[in-house]
Amino acid sequence: MHADILGEDLGDELGDDLMGDDLGDDLGDELGDELVGDSLVGDDLGDDIMGDVDIMGDDLIGDYLVGAPLKRRSKRRLQAVRKVNTARLLRRAMLAKRLKTAKMIHRRGPTKTRIQSIGFTRTAVPANATVEITARPQVLFRGTRLLVGGSIASSFVIEDIKVGRNSQFVATGAQPAEAFKDTATGDNVSLDTCKPGVDLTLIVTNITGAASDFRASLFGDSVE
Repeated sequence: MHADILGEDLGDELGDDLMGDDLGDDLGDELGDELVGDSLVGDDLGDDIMGDVDIMGDDLIGDYLVGAPLKRRSKRRLQAVRKVNTARLLRRAMLAKRLKTAKMIHRRGPTKTRIQSIGFTRTAVPANATVEITARPQVLFRGTRLLVGGSIASSFVIEDIKVGRNSQFVATGAQPAEAFKDTATGDNVSLDTCKPGVDLTLIVTNITGAASDFRASLFGDSVE
């Protein structure tokens, strides 16, 4: 009896009806066909979202966003870049053509500096006469030491020293030539720089009663 109730009858009933044909087939068909098969994944998700409507296809990615507008922008930018490059090449070519026939001016700066001298000589300066003795440097020159021969220094006074038209004395008034005797050591003047072709002028007066020769040298820095 136990075998009949629990074994065959109950087993068959519970097995076939609950877990077997009815539940298994029905659940399989419902879940298979309706949810996963035709209704949810197949037609609705497939055709509606990715298929016919073409939300991600032609409308967004294809023609509207990425396609035509970006192509037109790229084409305009490319044309602008080509125009700029063409203008640059044209300007370079014109400049190169001009440089071939252009005259070039090369300015050469000073290459050396040294101590040099310039002389002032006037023969037979009349008694009590004032004369201007002019020298003209051919290079940049700045006088730093005036030397007057000791044998004649007592016969003359220095009225002025000029670079161009500018006096190098701080005040008017003659100075004895003995202050610039050739036996003195060290620099005794600091003149303005005299450019090439500009006059250096020494104004002297013979204070004796007889004509006398005047000789002096001006030492300084020259730049060539």
